[in-house]
Amino acid sequence: PEMEAIRDGEFSACNSGLPQVLSFLTSADSDANKKGQAAALVSLCSNSHPVNRAKIGSSEGVVSSLVDLIRVGTEKWKAGEDIQGTYKHLDTAGLAAEAIWALSENSAENHKAFVEAGAINELGGFIVASKGGEDGKVCSFPGQSNNGPIGRTPCNFFRMWAAAALETLSNDYCEKENLPCLYDWDDDEKTLTIHDDETVTIDASAERESIANIDGLLEELISIVCSIDPARGHMREHPLPTESMVGRDDGTPSTVAWAAAGVLKNLALLDTVRPSIAADGPYNCLCKMADGSDWLESDIAEDVLHHSGRLDDCDAYLDDLGDDDYDEEAHGGEL
Repeated sequence: PEMEAIRDGEFSACNSGLPQVLSFLTSADSDANKKGQAAALVSLCSNSHPVNRAKIGSSEGVVSSLVDLIRVGTEKWKAGEDIQGTYKHLDTAGLAAEAIWALSENSAENHKAFVEAGAINELGGFIVASKGGEDGKVCSFPGQSNNGPIGRTPCNFFRMWAAAALETLSNDYCEKENLPCLYDWDDDEKTLTIHDDETVTIDASAERESIANIDGLLEELISIVCSIDPARGHMREHPLPTESMVGRDDGTPSTVAWAAAGVLKNLALLDTVRPSIAADGPYNCLCKMADGSDWLESDIAEDVLHHSGRLDDCDAYLDDLGDDDYDEEAHGGEL
């Protein structure tokens, strides 16, 4: 009842102020900060509000404005001319990516509109562009002479929501629960089939192909997942995703890994991509994440492993690591 009251309050507030919010978002006269604030309100008004989701997505200029904010953020990053100005645009781009994530959830019309507007290439393009140079320093500003900031940065904020939006745009949705479809793995045939033969309402197979075809993206998503220690426990600069979501500190490197795994979950549905995700390197990282101490990381990693056909192999792999290399208790015990 309490959550229902909160949602009703959000819905009422959004209805009264939505036209002005969308005007700020789509106006050429709005600066990056104002557009970012409008994008944040679009997310609030769309998340868990299907009626608003449809209304906002069909409003003139909304989809193109959000995708344009992604493009501008990436362009500012690549230019590397003004770190403060760039960070302002990256924060705005991250908020735009969050809005795309919220608007695309189980909405065939919005999903189609964002795909046609080029959202997939723009979102994936930034993840690749921000992977770091020859020094391997992720999110290192191109013009920096030092190692750059640690902990939360607008770059990691943008990377996380870009990956989250790509996951939503590559989800298949099924009619029964109006949720992403569930899949059953056939170990004999080495194939996946939709659970209970549910009716698919949004088929994102073409979008998964588009994501897989972005040069360097699959490799970067795997690198992101392998970059964290699932047994890290509480760390101020690299919090667990469950801790980050509570405090909205969703711009730390450790939250990007959780979102990246969400994209891998969907890419593993592709027969052509599955072997790359099921290979020993990614598989080892995913097993550790699945057996980790954060339930958000654990759940999504198990989904990736399930779609890869290797979930049942993890216990043996973790046992083989031995006590010297792996602390099972710290990771939460057996799967």
